[in-house]
Amino acid sequence: MPANTAIGAALPPESARVWIVYRKPAPALRSLVSGYHFIEIGPGDEPIEDIAYPSWAILRFTIGGPVWQAGYRSPLPDVPPSALFGTSSLAARIRTGGGLLVGAGLTPLGWARLFQTDAARFADRITPLEALVGEAAGTLRQRLRSQTDEDSWTEVLDEWFLARLAEAPPLSGDVLTLHRMLIDTAAPSLDAIAAALSITPRHVGRLSLYNFGLTPKLLLRRARFLRTLMPLRNPDPRPLAERIGADYTDYAHFARDCRAFLGMSPAAFMAMPRPISDASTIERSLKLGAPAQALHRPDTL
Repeated sequence: MPANTAIGAALPPESARVWIVYRKPAPALRSLVSGYHFIEIGPGDEPIEDIAYPSWAILRFTIGGPVWQAGYRSPLPDVPPSALFGTSSLAARIRTGGGLLVGAGLTPLGWARLFQTDAARFADRITPLEALVGEAAGTLRQRLRSQTDEDSWTEVLDEWFLARLAEAPPLSGDVLTLHRMLIDTAAPSLDAIAAALSITPRHVGRLSLYNFGLTPKLLLRRARFLRTLMPLRNPDPRPLAERIGADYTDYAHFARDCRAFLGMSPAAFMAMPRPISDASTIERSLKLGAPAQALHRPDTL
């Protein structure tokens, strides 16, 4: 793959093995699919280790090179060739010695419309995609493996999702409205969300678990945490404790969330090498408008 100069200019030298490109889906899919990503890791003497931030559901296909490893606890298991990364409240640890990965992120509306199954069953888990779509997972992976560039991979993914959309039943607007409110910087309460949807707070909880995979309270915390975390990756001479925004009462409050969502302290996160995740957040911001998939706004798709 060619070097991605937009990424390479913004990253340290150890990221030279990492090539990442993001692409938007076809216009008819943009409320359902948050974007496509293509990741190639060049060969090297040592495997690359990193984290994948908490996110909505993502389909990922290994189409070349060694098996990747990823998970939420040690030892890290192998990633299935066709994998479903369910909606997550935890950062996944990842390890790779190289190879090529193709991925497609889903919005909550996309999950609800295209797959119509309980998202909570797959939350904070990495499972074979066959558990969700059966033999279609392997067929799609083979089609992707027969192509060699991001234009062709995008075309294959668009065709696959558009075919599912053509057979999908209509869906109420509650999922889209809930998505907007759950990433709202104003941090609405559960009662406010229920009032906006004209349903009970208990119904909001059921709607969220089935279509989003996690409770509304946890998703509001996740959005607040990621909004605060993403800017901390940028150079800034101030002490870390002085860079925490008004979303948190104090540094200790933020540190507790950092351990809950990333499994480490803020200082440990800042010190760790992040060759894949930093490249991803930079490229994603440029191409799709948000540094993390969990912060992707449904009204800008």
